[in-house]
Amino acid sequence: MDLQSTDHHQGLPASMLSDDELERQGARAHATRNWVFLHGSADQFRHHTERMLELEQEYLRRHPKRTWQGAGGAGPQRVSRVEQIRQAVRSFQTQMDALLAELAQAEPAQAARSGPVAAVNRFLGRFADTPDGRLHKLEAHQTARELGLSPTEVATLYKLDPPLLATHGADRVLTAAGRARLLERTWIRETPARWNAAKAAVFGDLDPALFGIHAEADAPLGDEWWRVEDGTGVVGYGRLDESWGDAEILLVVAPGSHGSGVGTFILDRLEHEAAARDLNYVYNVVPDGHPARVRTASWLRDHGFTENADGELRKRVQRDGVRGEPANP
Repeated sequence: MDLQSTDHHQGLPASMLSDDELERQGARAHATRNWVFLHGSADQFRHHTERMLELEQEYLRRHPKRTWQGAGGAGPQRVSRVEQIRQAVRSFQTQMDALLAELAQAEPAQAARSGPVAAVNRFLGRFADTPDGRLHKLEAHQTARELGLSPTEVATLYKLDPPLLATHGADRVLTAAGRARLLERTWIRETPARWNAAKAAVFGDLDPALFGIHAEADAPLGDEWWRVEDGTGVVGYGRLDESWGDAEILLVVAPGSHGSGVGTFILDRLEHEAAARDLNYVYNVVPDGHPARVRTASWLRDHGFTENADGELRKRVQRDGVRGEPANP
């Protein structure tokens, strides 16, 4: 939607507009309000609010009997001109407070922006982390703004050959090429696996003892471990503990890589490792002391796991190209 107008009346004060032009611009302001609220910049929103209020107040001044509030509303008490202005100022202040709060929340995200490549990966990762790889167009728009991606940078993702994103009705969908982009990560087996500074950084505030890990420098770690690297360094770890035809798995994503698809990548790799060993199920038990226990369990369910009576979240291992299915609880 183009909010710019070449109409010479557009920049005139409302008091200088003809009755017909005043009504036309007022109708246009109301018609475009929802678009500006959802998609407009801070300057567009501010200008639109100021102009809409100016047009409304001029219309009330000229035609006080034509509107419900101008005619006194539903009660016998007539709303004075002073009260009309006071109400308009309150409305404007409420909208400005909401805008300032939104900008205050957005500033840290902008400051934390780590470059377009990392931001694009995080953006695509948000799609990958949904069960069907799609987001509503408004969710996609707000996600891009949160990550600091410009409209031009986002539009490029649809125009690449092959495109990384596609349009499907009101949804935006991650393409096969987009998934392949997220898989441009390195899966490296650690032999032998030891506790080190890289693991400490990835675990962050998450206590390794919750998972039975002895976190001392250079201490050997049991089971099989893999690390995930991209252009920024180590972004996650996966662990597989095989026992009696099944395997307990652990996925840990670096704090700065949450929401970028790394977790989905690790899970896919661990499922492939389990299939190569001819295992039946992979499972995970989210410990009670986990700081994000509910969210982690929900994420696993969204990715095909079901919980049994023992509190294990289990998923059948993929075989012969058939996607893994939830285990019967």
